[in-house]
Amino acid sequence: MTISHRASTGITARTTQATHAFTLPTGHTTNDLLIAWLGGKPYTVTDTLNDSTYSATATGANGTNATTANGAGSVQAAGWYKRHSGTESAPSVTMATATPNPMIQAMSAYQCASGKVWVVQTAAGSDSASTGTTFSAASDTTLTLAVGDVLSVMMVHNDDSSSSSAWALSAPGITFSTVTQRLTGTLTTASGGDGRMYVVDAEVTSGSGTVTVTATATTGTNDSDGEALFVVMREVSGVLLGQAGPVGVDDLVHSVSVQPDGKVVVGGAFEYARGVLQEGIARLNVDG
Repeated sequence: MTISHRASTGITARTTQATHAFTLPTGHTTNDLLIAWLGGKPYTVTDTLNDSTYSATATGANGTNATTANGAGSVQAAGWYKRHSGTESAPSVTMATATPNPMIQAMSAYQCASGKVWVVQTAAGSDSASTGTTFSAASDTTLTLAVGDVLSVMMVHNDDSSSSSAWALSAPGITFSTVTQRLTGTLTTASGGDGRMYVVDAEVTSGSGTVTVTATATTGTNDSDGEALFVVMREVSGVLLGQAGPVGVDDLVHSVSVQPDGKVVVGGAFEYARGVLQEGIARLNVDG
């Protein structure tokens, strides 16, 4: 595996209506993939990142209220990501309403081999069971996985005392490495709008395909309902999916489509492809 977790920050809980800065992970450097994680309440509120250079992930909203007083209120999971440009300052997020919507925030940095391009996919998933001690959330859209991909998952529970363990990732025909916890933290408020966030990751070690991914965990005695956010990371260099020559894009690739004539259309956050200004979309000949 050449994709690896570089560092993650501690989780910070926010309970006041204001603009709150993230903290960049220790050791972050050029071409890292930076991910800003956010778990918030209630699910009807949308918080906005104050940095247009980041791309938004899928956003998940769980409308189920926990049954315990401490976990009252629905939950959302959101994120943003970008390729480290070489000079970065920490982004910030503003609570959306004057009535505080408590949130938990953190950042992670992943590294890949020199000269490679990031391809990123995202999805969300919910567990609305509301009771019990097993959290299980399936991605709401399919994800295309291959050996060497790394899947990072944020899980947000409605209750701060829902301690979690025994994380697992599963998908038909796919084998993952042992799941590693990267982050954990809680949100505790006087009003009972509590929550807990986890971030875990694993590598695809065998299998490939476009599949639904399920994240599971065992929680404590409190409600296990909540939301998951899936981020799939892939590194590409030289030949893109075996179809084209050197891509040479200068930023993230979000999507790839092979046309019937063999040409490849790529979309993403890049400005240039093969030294030509393309503004986020480019079509490549079979020779690149």
